[in-house]
Amino acid sequence: MTAERNSISSNGQIPTPSSARTQTAFQGDGRLALPIQIALLIAVTFLVYSNTLQNQFVWDDDQFIVNNPAIRSLEEWPRYFYDEQTYAVGAEFFVYRPLRTLSYAVDYALWQLNPARYHLTNVVLHCLTVLMAYGVARMLFGHNLLALIVALFYGLHPVQTEAVAWAKGRDDLLCALFYFATFRVFLGAIKQGLSMRRVWLISVLYALALLSKAMAITLPVILFVYQIMVHRTGSFKNSAGIAQRHGLHPYLIMYLVLGIVAIGFFLLRFAVIGRVSQTEWLGGTFGATMLTMLPAVANYLKLLIFPLHLNADYYGFPISTSFFEGRVIISLAVLLIVVAAGIVCRRRLPLVTFGLLWLGITILPVSNIIPTMQFVAERFLYLPAFGFCLVVVELFAWGYSHARATPRTVLVGLLVALLGFYAIRTVVRNGDWRNRETLFRVTAEAAPNSIRPNKNYAVCLLNRGAYAEAGAIFERLVRLDPLNHELIRHLGFAWYHDGRTTEGLQLILTAHRSNSDYLQPYIDLGILYGQQEDYERSRHFLESGLALDQPSAALYYNLAITYRALGLRAKEKLYYWKALEINPDHIDALRSLAALYWQEENWSAALRCYEKLLTINPQDQDARHWMEVMRHSTNVELKSEN
Repeated sequence: MTAERNSISSNGQIPTPSSARTQTAFQGDGRLALPIQIALLIAVTFLVYSNTLQNQFVWDDDQFIVNNPAIRSLEEWPRYFYDEQTYAVGAEFFVYRPLRTLSYAVDYALWQLNPARYHLTNVVLHCLTVLMAYGVARMLFGHNLLALIVALFYGLHPVQTEAVAWAKGRDDLLCALFYFATFRVFLGAIKQGLSMRRVWLISVLYALALLSKAMAITLPVILFVYQIMVHRTGSFKNSAGIAQRHGLHPYLIMYLVLGIVAIGFFLLRFAVIGRVSQTEWLGGTFGATMLTMLPAVANYLKLLIFPLHLNADYYGFPISTSFFEGRVIISLAVLLIVVAAGIVCRRRLPLVTFGLLWLGITILPVSNIIPTMQFVAERFLYLPAFGFCLVVVELFAWGYSHARATPRTVLVGLLVALLGFYAIRTVVRNGDWRNRETLFRVTAEAAPNSIRPNKNYAVCLLNRGAYAEAGAIFERLVRLDPLNHELIRHLGFAWYHDGRTTEGLQLILTAHRSNSDYLQPYIDLGILYGQQEDYERSRHFLESGLALDQPSAALYYNLAITYRALGLRAKEKLYYWKALEINPDHIDALRSLAALYWQEENWSAALRCYEKLLTINPQDQDARHWMEVMRHSTNVELKSEN
């Protein structure tokens, strides 16, 4: 019993009630050599996530990767640290994550826009993060098999799929990788002594974590909490000589340096993006936002314990405005029970307490104390989930060490079954991220009354030409929100192409009149009147859209098409180029411009357009064909130009 009262073991691990017993209870700990355990961990994790290599780019990947010109050249890398225009295009996200953008640039340099390779990078980063989590767990438990179980739970938990299966989730992977690496170095310092070399290494790794995602801000708090938990037996004794040499306790130096790094990061972040928060209070006020976060945090706990109903978009998460709402009271009661459990376990099961503290502390940056863009997102659990895994495995170890033979067999069976369930659920969930339509369909089914996911799915149906099905969804959404001009416009577009031409045009005109600053109806009306060969009316709406001063490649391209129909060749060419200024990879604009130059017999300009098309898509047989025709039907000088 004396060993159970100690706060730190002789080799630097936080002891648990299972620490002494499981050394003998888990006789198999030494049967698998460390390299075999590592190989097993990597192989299982990679295998479970291997089906993400079939996935396409989805959702915000367009803004951050596909249409982002800043990642097209590694020579742009210094800009990632001071120019917010390099992070995404087409929307303002107000994020500062330069290392993520740099990783995309490396991907692009290696394999352009092949989505499988970006997903491969994510899976590799996830495997490295799981491996680093394994190293941390080994230091915490002092037991290889328990550490392996923690890492498997962490790597296979279905809630991790959003961060891994979505290319945009790269920031969470990088942040967690450097976060765990920092903590691992710190644990080594606790065991062997904190040298100044370790202080600087910890600081550099912390900076890298912050440059991946600001969620890493909590790391010094985690380090301090750990120290508080082990302080009573003198965890600083190995650093005494170093403290004497430097004249200042090295842990104090470490925290001062980490503080400087954190302050420097946030000053840099503010200088680049010009604000602290991403948006206004999601609940309308600070009070309503905090009340809503109580059910949000309770929902995170539910996702960790029962990862059955996963959702890529919690946009419709209901806002709470009163403390006396049932969901608020129940959520608060659940959270208080969790806090009480942590307090009760602090002596006999300290890793339960530490795991709960890890979970609570690491989730603070996304708790909307500083407003983010959503109440709940599953990728936000990528780092906090490690605390949950510590709790589960510590409770398992405690139960195993106190149980007899038959209950131990049951416990092991339950553990294996749970890991198997996690693996299968993760593989299935990875498939939900296969492409836009699959993702939005599953998301809409998970939230049938939430407008955004259902709208996204219906738009996918429109793009596929399933106008009747899309129209039915938009009709239902308009009934939910009858003043939403965007939904009205989409419904009109669906009706128009489903044979209800007059009604569809009237709905689009209604959306246009309800908000004259809404650009898309101008483009829609320009396109639809152009299809009816009413080019003057098409020109009217598209040129009226220009007056909004909202640069749009779609607007410029369709205006160029209209000018072509009207025989205005100079204006046609001008607006193709305007479209390409916004989107240099606008395939239709490049193809139309090449045809225009061909008609003008400007062979070199046409050739450059076709070469650009082949750069975008080396499998573009049409561009390759016309280049060959051009080479064989023009003079030798053109051949030398190429």
